[in-house]
Amino acid sequence: MAIKIIFYLFIVSGLSYWEAGKMRKNKQMKEMYTYLVIIGITSIIYITHILKFPIPNPLEGIKFIYEPVGQFVDQILGGGAT
Repeated sequence: MAIKIIFYLFIVSGLSYWEAGKMRKNKQMKEMYTYLVIIGITSIIYITHILKFPIPNPLEGIKFIYEPVGQFVDQILGGGAT
C-alpha cells in the first residue's frame, strides 16, 4: 500500500515538475496554477482511495439539495407526487 502511494507521488511529482516548468517558461501562470490544483485534488482522492477511506458520492449531495426543491415545484404545479 505504501509502495503504491510512494510510486504514485514520485511519478506525479516528476510529471508535474516537467509540465509546470514548460508552463512557467511560456508564462502560462493561470494554467499552471489550475493544473497544480487539479493534480493536487486528484492525488488526495487517489490516496484516500488506496487507504480505503470512505469517499462520498457527489450525487448524494446533489440529491439532498435538489429533491426538496423538486418536491416544492411539483406541489406548486399541481403534480401528485408525495
